[in-house]
Amino acid sequence: MTDNERLEELMYNVGRSLNDDEHVLIKEEDFQWLYEQAERVQDLKIMLKVLGKRNQRYKQALEFYADEENYMPNVFNQWEPVIKIWKDSGKKARQALGWEESK
Repeated sequence: MTDNERLEELMYNVGRSLNDDEHVLIKEEDFQWLYEQAERVQDLKIMLKVLGKRNQRYKQALEFYADEENYMPNVFNQWEPVIKIWKDSGKKARQALGWEESK
């Protein structure tokens, strides 16, 4: 039985309390399964938050390297033109990957 099928069966078999002070009885194994599912949800929320932050770092690094202006030399100082990509030397990518701390 899949998790969805089990949940549907529980919803069908377990009565719903109409008053806040009433208790509903379910089998111990069903209660334990529901408790484990709630723990899984909490773990997945934490993982989703971590992955979202990591994804944002990757996106920012990719946007920097994708921006064509970062490959153009800064010609304000003719003696030492600065090209952002050369100056960066992959630092943003290393930071996004967690190989190096951002400052």
